[in-house]
Amino acid sequence: MQLANKISAALATNNKKVNIRLDIPADQMKYFMPFKLILSEFQQWCNFYPMGTTTPCQYTISSNPETLKAAFDSRAVSLSAAAGSIVKDTLFVYNMERYMFGHGDTKFIVNRWIQKLINPGKFYDAGQFTWALVGYDATVREAVEFLSECTLQAWDMENSGREELIPSINGICGLHRDGRIRTYVFDFREWEHIVACQQLANSDAVKITQNGTYDITYYFRWGMPLKNWYLDTFNMMHAWYAEVPRDLGFIASFVIREFAYWKEESNGNFMEYCRYNAKDAWATLHAAIAILLEWPEWAKKNYAIQFPIQIPLIKAGMHGLRIDEALRAELAAESEAKAQAILGRIRFIIGDPDFNPSSPVQVVGLLKCIGGDSFESSDAAAMEAFSFL
Repeated sequence: MQLANKISAALATNNKKVNIRLDIPADQMKYFMPFKLILSEFQQWCNFYPMGTTTPCQYTISSNPETLKAAFDSRAVSLSAAAGSIVKDTLFVYNMERYMFGHGDTKFIVNRWIQKLINPGKFYDAGQFTWALVGYDATVREAVEFLSECTLQAWDMENSGREELIPSINGICGLHRDGRIRTYVFDFREWEHIVACQQLANSDAVKITQNGTYDITYYFRWGMPLKNWYLDTFNMMHAWYAEVPRDLGFIASFVIREFAYWKEESNGNFMEYCRYNAKDAWATLHAAIAILLEWPEWAKKNYAIQFPIQIPLIKAGMHGLRIDEALRAELAAESEAKAQAILGRIRFIIGDPDFNPSSPVQVVGLLKCIGGDSFESSDAAAMEAFSFL
């Protein structure tokens, strides 16, 4: 039975309502109505109160950037990125404007996030995150012994271009056959660490990656092709819900209850960078387990069709593609001519021969003239939202 059916059945038998306060900034209230309609679907099981209520509440739902800033200790985290995180009993959701303009599958996603508050026991619990930096917190031998006995291993390599810190680090999170889960980060400046990862790559554990077509290429570079690479959370999510985002931060928020966004932590010092890598591997392992526990049969069939395609894609990426440069130049010229013709028509229609679609200020001004009075940005999210008007 799918998780949605389990949740509905559990809610039907739950007579005690959950009290939830709403932390919505004043400047977002003009967009509140569509979000209120989402909340109305939960009124049988929830009571919703304004932020200043004296009624004891178990949880808070917040779209307040200031609350987000406090929850993440002033780290530079955006509301759109951290949405789905639960920090100190506060669930963060998208800015209210996003619901107003029917942005993508927002309603479906937020509905699921709210269910994490109402029936937490029906969602996968990843437990507490812990990690060890090999050579500091754990020996190479200790890490290899544990990971060699694991049935599942999630691999994640970092190649950020931050050569002043480290050329490459590699995180491996393993599920031991006795149920223990540990995460280790290897430092590829040390030859012993490279040899250890080569040995682990050839172990019998089922290997898991997130968008592994990137990482696998680097693993070949280091002489460690992954044996039994059968699971990839990016492709697993696509086989299940092709319409929703497939970055690891979102996937974790979708399938793991106690989730807190971490993807901005890669900008710190060496130890913070390694911890970020460990969190990636940890989240990849738990996300894969959570998806496997919830997957319907049709998603498994989709994955069985889709995943094998990654192998020829990786091979093509490693060998490169032969390009007809002359034809490429011809097609580029045709595309440029079409773009200029479209721009000419736009300039004629709006009566401005100098209109520049690459200028955010001019595009926002145009949006306001044709019905987008509330738009203050012309970024990708704003333009997608405008397309729903």
